[in-house]
Amino acid sequence: DSLNTEAVNWISARGDVLACFFVLLAFYVLLQGIKKSSLFFCVLSAVTALLGTLCKESALAFYLMAFFFLYVASEQSLSKKVLLYLPFLFSGTFYFVMRHLALAKRDAGLQKTMGQISASAGVGMLKKVAILLKALGFYLKKLLFPLPLNFAIMNVSDIYIYVGLLAIFIILVGFFFRSVRTNIAFQIFVNAVICLTPALPVAFGKIAWTPYAERYAYIASAWFSMFLVYAIWKLFRASPKAYYTVLVSLVIFYSIATFERTAVWGSNLKLYEDTVKKSPECVVARNEYANALYKAGMKDKARVQYRIASSIQNRTSCLPALNAIVASSESYVHKKRELYSLYNTCKLSRLRPSILGRIIDVNFKIAENASDKMLKNLYRENAELFGKLYAITHNSFYLYKQGQMYLSVGNLSKALECFKLAYANAPSDSPFKKPSKKLMEKIQQKMKRQAN
Repeated sequence: DSLNTEAVNWISARGDVLACFFVLLAFYVLLQGIKKSSLFFCVLSAVTALLGTLCKESALAFYLMAFFFLYVASEQSLSKKVLLYLPFLFSGTFYFVMRHLALAKRDAGLQKTMGQISASAGVGMLKKVAILLKALGFYLKKLLFPLPLNFAIMNVSDIYIYVGLLAIFIILVGFFFRSVRTNIAFQIFVNAVICLTPALPVAFGKIAWTPYAERYAYIASAWFSMFLVYAIWKLFRASPKAYYTVLVSLVIFYSIATFERTAVWGSNLKLYEDTVKKSPECVVARNEYANALYKAGMKDKARVQYRIASSIQNRTSCLPALNAIVASSESYVHKKRELYSLYNTCKLSRLRPSILGRIIDVNFKIAENASDKMLKNLYRENAELFGKLYAITHNSFYLYKQGQMYLSVGNLSKALECFKLAYANAPSDSPFKKPSKKLMEKIQQKMKRQAN
């Protein structure tokens, strides 16, 4: 399926591929457990599912899938069904306990997710339901007809709310009729919908850098492909020739789309050029497009893209603004002025240390042709900037560098203070811990000589 080119071609999406492998394996083992009414196979399936969740959270959908199949496909008594599901209950609980402990150790992914859910508390319930239904409808459409393919899907049409509603309606009606809920096509379709559920909350906003993504439908596509082939077979089973004609036509169509999309993924320049055309409002994609242009030697085009990206009203526009300054052909004095202006207006806190670091680098460049008086002023300025970096990052390395700057301008007391703090706060294996101690001792000896 051409929808899966993103998950396969993008190395960062390897978690989706691994999770899908374990989910499919866990499902196969689960079917053996249901067929043989075997607790051992269910335990094995639960362990395999846990391995999938360790690859990516999207594998959590399997626990709901296992519950559905034990309820629908199993003919055992209620007590037996509960017994067979216990391994999945323990496996899922173990996973969430691990994540809870990880949260205490600053699990950034889980913190961001929980923060976004809390932030959406003020959103009305109907609006939340509409967002979830729209995401579900959009992914179902993507599974059936994936084009156009896009790396940064920022917005989707509200019309997909009705597609999501239709899918939920079909599932709810199916549960009321045994002949429907035990039908293979219905069960496969429900599996596909279940596998989409972990991706739905991402549509609320800031959990990921893009609210919708083709890779989120990777596991669901396995089930939907089975559903599509089975549905085509049921539709054309009276005419094998028509069945194979339709099937081969679909394979050829999707193969061509997959080949073309893989070619786009062949280089950053092609990928981000395509992404910017389809999602011009995406700051991250436009910044990466500018980076690719700059690396390819098309510096003028890169500067244009940096300027466009930094003009978009978005907090992440600070990053392309920084890149635009760095890539500009202006003088170092002009760059320095622009960097200070960006630092004072930057809304992206994680970017502020990078801006300070760039200002320090520019000062060193200016210092290469500076007079002695200007050189000392630049070093004093860098000392203050290293102090700001330490205040933001709490990295003792910046104290060490600050001490060096003060030492260069002859401010021994300030330099001594910095080296003392650097030595006290640096980890024992830090490469600048011993140099800090040596410089501290040298300064103390020099200050004693001067006092005598």
